[in-house]
Amino acid sequence: MTGDTSNRLDVARGLSALVVLAAHSFQIFLARLATTPDSRFVAINGNAARQAVLVFFVLSGFLITKSIIANIKRNGYFNPFDYLSSRVARIYPPFLFALTVSMLVVFVVHQFDLPGGARPLGEDPLRVRDHLEFTVSELWHALLMQSGMTIIDGPLWTLYIEVKLYFIAMSVALVACGPNALHKIIGVLLALAGLYAIRGDYNCGLFAVAWLVGSAATVIRNPSHTRLPALIAAALIGFALVFGPFAGSNVMDSSPNKVLQILCCLVYAHVLLISNRLELNYPDAVRRTGDFSYTLYVVHAPVMLLCFSLSLPVIGASWILSFIFQTCAAVLAICVAVVAAPILEDVPFYRSLIHRTWTRVIRFGQRISST
Repeated sequence: MTGDTSNRLDVARGLSALVVLAAHSFQIFLARLATTPDSRFVAINGNAARQAVLVFFVLSGFLITKSIIANIKRNGYFNPFDYLSSRVARIYPPFLFALTVSMLVVFVVHQFDLPGGARPLGEDPLRVRDHLEFTVSELWHALLMQSGMTIIDGPLWTLYIEVKLYFIAMSVALVACGPNALHKIIGVLLALAGLYAIRGDYNCGLFAVAWLVGSAATVIRNPSHTRLPALIAAALIGFALVFGPFAGSNVMDSSPNKVLQILCCLVYAHVLLISNRLELNYPDAVRRTGDFSYTLYVVHAPVMLLCFSLSLPVIGASWILSFIFQTCAAVLAICVAVVAAPILEDVPFYRSLIHRTWTRVIRFGQRISST
């Protein structure tokens, strides 16, 4: 990937994270003051957040497919350990930080009897949350990337879907380019397990299509990767379009809107991944938003919910005060992400740590077996 393309993707990631931040800050601080739950402003805001998330999935499909292809070229076959260590090094440090922040928020809210503890966080009809809480079971399921902790950190639900898609992509790579028959059999079993995990899930169906659009763009941008992956990707996208589980109850997920969202994904893939028109000289401040985009995405919700809980008795029904505190909360979330991201998003360091730890475990096992 050229430097210009990398910059373009950094900018896309960073701006998408900021759009999600703006949308969620509106939902927390201002949407509650709207006249009705189906207000036009609420709908526009929700659609902006959805489009930003679709961009994330399109970029993810592109980048993960490129990493799988690089893995195969580097090793001569698909090495699942290299793949998994890179995914864990990328995903878990900011994710664990977000879980820690979420638990601290719940502790503070309940310890100081703030709104969201014993009292609801806001009033109907657009109450932000009933109570900020979680269970040990939720925390455990979250650590396993299944579900959980979404009451405090709502955006995590998309991360759980993305991890499922990572495993399905790994299973396909194992079946196609595994080093031996055993790996290929494991790939088939993982693929079946992954498809079972996302069965009948509208959100998985929609975002899988977005992910596959990004994956297909990898082959289109690099036609030397042979036509077979392109044909497979095209077939999967066609299957998902026709038979995908798109039975969402939200108005945004009605039949016309689901098709529109998929068409938007095709546009995003062309503009961001295939066309070179956005290979511009971006200001450094704009490009750097990609450096903390993932940390910002997973940590902004609990930070803003705490700010909202602290400020709710002050802002009341005032639009002006709500907007001021909304801005302050968003700035605080960005500051937290900017400070934490250099440590949390140092993927080479964590990947090296995982490899060193695994090597020591293997050596320790060899010593035990030899005694």
